[in-house]
Amino acid sequence: MPYGPLHPLACSQAAFNSFSHNVFVNYDCRVSQVEEIAAKVPISGMVFDKFDGDLCPQLKGWQNGVSHYEALPLGYGWFTPDFEEAAEYLRHWNAFYTVDRESPKSWPLVVWLHGAGEGGTDPTVTYTGNNVVNLSSTEIQHKLGGAAYILAPQAPTFWMDSGRENRDDFEEMYSPVSKYTKALKALIDEFVEIHKNIDRNRIYIGGCSNGGYMTMRMITAYPEYFAAAFPVCEPYLASAITDEEFEGIKNLPIWFTQCAKDPLVPPETSVLPTYRRLKAAGNDNVHVSYFEKIIDRTGLFKNSDGTPYEYNGHFSWVYVYTDECIYDLDGARVMHEGSPVTLWQWMGKQHR
Repeated sequence: MPYGPLHPLACSQAAFNSFSHNVFVNYDCRVSQVEEIAAKVPISGMVFDKFDGDLCPQLKGWQNGVSHYEALPLGYGWFTPDFEEAAEYLRHWNAFYTVDRESPKSWPLVVWLHGAGEGGTDPTVTYTGNNVVNLSSTEIQHKLGGAAYILAPQAPTFWMDSGRENRDDFEEMYSPVSKYTKALKALIDEFVEIHKNIDRNRIYIGGCSNGGYMTMRMITAYPEYFAAAFPVCEPYLASAITDEEFEGIKNLPIWFTQCAKDPLVPPETSVLPTYRRLKAAGNDNVHVSYFEKIIDRTGLFKNSDGTPYEYNGHFSWVYVYTDECIYDLDGARVMHEGSPVTLWQWMGKQHR
C-alpha cells in the first residue's frame, strides 16, 4: 500500500464542516489479500472488514473539559503529566551529573492555541490535529523541566473572529480584536486555579496561524501574565501593536517560527517587523527560527524522485512539534547561559 500525505488510504482521514473545521469521520473499508504470503503453510484469502477500535498511545493523559466563564464558555483539551516519572527522571539526572536539585513542587503550563481548522465543539480535534500530542511526549516534557501541563483551548469559530458580520472584510479579519480574548483568559485562570501545582511564574503561550495571532493578542492584552511566548506563522499585523502594548511586551521572552515561503502569512507584515522592533528596544531574548521551506525530515514521506516531501510553506508548526527550531534569524544557534538550546529547552528555562 503506498504511504504518504498524498495517499488517502495510508494517512489520516479528515473532513471539513461548513465552517471549514476539521471533523472526525467514520472510515470504513475492506482490505482483501491479493497475493499469497509464503510460509510453511502458505497464507491466502485473508479479508479484514471489521473495526477493532482506535489505538493511539500518545493520547495517554489527555482529557476534555469546558470552562465555566458564563459569558462565553470554551471547550478545551488538557494533558496531565506523570509527576512520578518526572521525579524519577530528575533523580537520575541529579545522580548522573552529581548535582543536588530537589524535585519541584510546582510545574509549568504550556497553553497551545490551534489554527483555524481545529475550531469547533470537539476539543479532541485541538490536540489530535497535526502533532500537538508530541508536546506531551517524554522527550519534550523532560526538556520543559521534567513535566508540564498542556492546555489546548478551542474556539467555536476561530481566534481571529472579532464578532463582525462581514467575514469577507479583510481589514476586519486582521484587526487586533478577538471576541475570545476575555473568555480565553478566564479559561486559563480557571485551569490554573483548579491545578494548584502549576507554577504561576512559568505559564507559556503559543500557537500556529490563527493560534499565533491569538498568542500575540493575549500577550499584548496581558503582558505581565506569561513567562514566554512562541507564536508560529502568526498573522498579527506588526502595525496593529500600539506603543502602549509594545511597552508591555518589549522585554518578554518570545521565540517566533516562520517560513519564508508561507503563502498565507507574509512575514514582512507580521513577524519580521515585530522582531526588529523588539530587538531595537533592547530585547536580547527574542528569536526567530526562519525556514526557507518546510520539508519532511522523518524519511517517511518522499516525492516521486526520492527527495524529501515538501509541505505547504504555512506548515512551519511541523518543526515546532519535532523541536527542530534551533537557529535564530541570523543563522546562529540560540544560546542560553552559554549553551545552545532548542525551542523547548529554551522554553523550560524561562521564568516570569
